[in-house]
Amino acid sequence: MKIVYRIVAALLAISVIPAAYFLDMLRVRISISLIDKAVQDDVSISRMYSLFSQGGTLNGLFSGKGDFFSNASVKALMPAGICFLAFFALAIILSLVIFFFAVFSNKRLVITCLGGGGLLCIIAAYISFGRVAAPLLDGSITIADFLNMGVLGFLVNAAAKVTVLRLTSAPMIMAFIFAAIIIWGLAFVLTEDESEKREAKLKKMNKKSHKTA
Repeated sequence: MKIVYRIVAALLAISVIPAAYFLDMLRVRISISLIDKAVQDDVSISRMYSLFSQGGTLNGLFSGKGDFFSNASVKALMPAGICFLAFFALAIILSLVIFFFAVFSNKRLVITCLGGGGLLCIIAAYISFGRVAAPLLDGSITIADFLNMGVLGFLVNAAAKVTVLRLTSAPMIMAFIFAAIIIWGLAFVLTEDESEKREAKLKKMNKKSHKTA
């Protein structure tokens, strides 16, 4: 059963990466009052990469060609935004650590604890993103403020408003995967056979005796 546990744990851990990259990350909906309609789009990391890469629609936004990061509204959102990115990235790193532990060792308790850490990172990422979205949804930061549109801002604010800005599939599936790693690990840790525990203790004692010999 040890090999089954390790294979399943490794597969669960490595599946976090394609889930994070290919599944939709966030949903944005902008209501346009002039035509009484809304524009909605779901965006994944893979799509973001194509948008910001060479030839993409948003290429150059973060390269210093504009004043995006000097915008006061953007600066106000940056602490929460950085926290979101940090926790999300840490969750991906933890999935890689779990994968290597599952492949090269049989430390079930460590893998289970790392799965718990990954789940906590996703929860923290949700909280951080909520703090990014809140000012945009309640109108304290408008689309015009965020894009620094100047004189045209009044017209844009009158015509358009962000009504939905939330995380979607990717972080949710990642949370489910980490939860599955925890449950899978606990199922083995709590039901571990006494003979396996004795065998593990004997191996440790043999290693110590070889070192002292």
